[in-house]
Amino acid sequence: LKQWCADQGELLPSVEKLILHLLTEKEQKNPDPGCGWAEPEKYGSALLSLVEDNAYAQMQVLWAIQKYCDTLGFPKLNDEYVVQSMFRAMYKYDLAEAGAFDEWKEDESKENSRGKMKAVIQTIDWFNWLEADDDEDDEEYEEEEE
Repeated sequence: LKQWCADQGELLPSVEKLILHLLTEKEQKNPDPGCGWAEPEKYGSALLSLVEDNAYAQMQVLWAIQKYCDTLGFPKLNDEYVVQSMFRAMYKYDLAEAGAFDEWKEDESKENSRGKMKAVIQTIDWFNWLEADDDEDDEEYEEEEE
């Protein structure tokens, strides 16, 4: 699938457009904070083939979630912001790796500014967890080297 998508080149929409369409058409105004649509047996395996080892494509996934949550007014469900829950799910399903989250956070491009500040504010806890998890991984790596 990955090779087929690469062969199609410009004929296929961007990963961002695919995810945003999926969210706006399937989820509409009822977001699934756990992103059941990203499970491997649903759309997850196909999406993973498009974003695996590609930080920019992974950022497109995050931009789509940011823009989708912006259209909903950045809701909160079950005492957690939907954008944060969805980001956690993207990490769980390997559709965005730690580096892509960092690059998304640092991105200041005009075309991806809609809803960005609100998304960053609502994902502070997620980024704190991600940083702590990354620090733990670094410590484990250092112990293995010794």
